[in-house]
Parts: sequence; structure tokens; C-alpha cells
Amino acid sequence: MTIGIGVLCSTRGLLPDAIVLISDSMGSTETDSTNVLSKMFTRGNVHGVAADSVSVAAELFYAIATQIESLQAPKEHGKIWKAINLAVNGVRSEKFLWQVLRNEHVIENEHMGRVFQSDNDKIQEAWSRYYIGATLLIGTFDDEGQALLYYVGALEGAPGLVHFMQFPGHCSIGMGLQNADAWLNYRQQALNLGVKQSLYHAYEASRMAASAPSVNREIEITIALKDDHSYFGKDRSYPGRYMTSIVELEGMYRAYGPQDTSGISLSFTEASPANPHFTEADP
Repeated sequence: MTIGIGVLCSTRGLLPDAIVLISDSMGSTETDSTNVLSKMFTRGNVHGVAADSVSVAAELFYAIATQIESLQAPKEHGKIWKAINLAVNGVRSEKFLWQVLRNEHVIENEHMGRVFQSDNDKIQEAWSRYYIGATLLIGTFDDEGQALLYYVGALEGAPGLVHFMQFPGHCSIGMGLQNADAWLNYRQQALNLGVKQSLYHAYEASRMAASAPSVNREIEITIALKDDHSYFGKDRSYPGRYMTSIVELEGMYRAYGPQDTSGISLSFTEASPANPHFTEADP
């Protein structure tokens, strides 16, 4: 499990032309866990962050990036959305074929393969509920430099597996997503906010999400523009146009984050003439 956060923002206070991605680094298997699992991907000007199986997410991401790279100009939302759908549904179909259909419903030898007609309903039901094993946030850019954000996964009340998340301009995935989304809404994160303010809001949201048991506070960050991107982690960084650090964000959190309430008195002040809220009793 994980927390992955994607935020659209602006370098000029107009249309979004930058993307911030943040992820924690906790990973687990059936028998062990690690705090150093990278869940971020970058290829050209396509960027992603994953939840659940990172190996499956990697397959999805590179299929998506390949499809987007093959697009003819002009690259715009409609073409990009179609390309992501082709990649996602292609990988999902192949995995279903070998993991479910061939494994559970086909009797075959070197000469033939056969599916029993009585299995058709079972196959349709299995396909409708087949989960590929990962969710993704994909950030990329059209030819005009506008930042675009997509969620790859099931979304309640919406058909399909590829969803355009341009409004309100942020999306979270993983175990801590409810806490993260609630905090971004509280901060009124919007498309036209600046990169540094948006990065800090996303950082705060990752801290809120860290209250989930399968999320940690060791994070990695990608800040992307159409022709430039920066990466920051605990032990390594590759700054591009933007320079920050986890230490700087921690300092901002101490200055601007939720305040400590330990100094609040344990008891209420009794009413008295010295208390401004004191009122004389009626005679």
C-alpha cells in the first residue's frame, strides 16, 4: 500500500503548466516490508506514481508512455486519453488471458485449446471484476505545455479505467488517499496556485496520509514541466529548474502546518468579572 498524490499547478498563475507528484516509500510483500521502495516513474515528459503492485504499475506506465510517445502532433487531451486507454486495456487483457482464461477455463494441448460453453458466464463475471493489481496517477503535457492529470483505476460511479482529473486539479491514490484529499480540499488547492505553494500543500497532505498504518513519512517528489523535471528523495536528488529539499519542506511544515495544542489548559476558566464573557446573573 502507499500514498500517491498528484497536483496540477502554475508557474504564472494562469492555466496549469506544472505537475507535482509525491509518494511515500513503504512497500510490502507477503512475508516482509521495506521503507525504501520507489513508486515513481519518468519517461520523457510522462510522469507517474503508483499504488499497490509496483511491478504491475511499471508495466502499465511504460506501456502508457510508449503509446503517448507514438502520438502524432498535435498532442492534446483527446489523443492522450485514448492512448492511455489503449495501453491500460491492452495490458489488462493480456494479463487476464494468461492469469485467468488460460489458467482456469481453457483445456489445451499442443494441437488445440477449448473453452467450455458453460464457462461463458463465469468468464464474463471474472472479466468484469478483474483487478490488474495496481493504480496509477499519470501526469503529462499537451503540445501547448498545459499540464494534464489522469487516474488509472476503478472510480466509483464512473465507467472505465482511465479518468481525466483536471478538476479540481489534484488526486490521491493508496491507503491514505482520504486524508490526503481532505487536506488538499481544506487548503483549497487550485489549478492556478504556484509551484512552491502547491508542493507544500501536497507535502502536508502526505503527512496527513502518513497516519495510515501502511504509509510512511519517507517521501519522494517529482516536479515536472513540459521540458524539464526535478526529483527529490531522502538520499538523492536531481534538481532541474526547481530546487527544494525534504529538509526545507519539513521546516515549512513546522512553520505553517497544524499547530501543537498541548499548551491548552485541561479545564475551562470559571466565569468571573475578570472574564470578558462573564455576565451578571439575573436578579
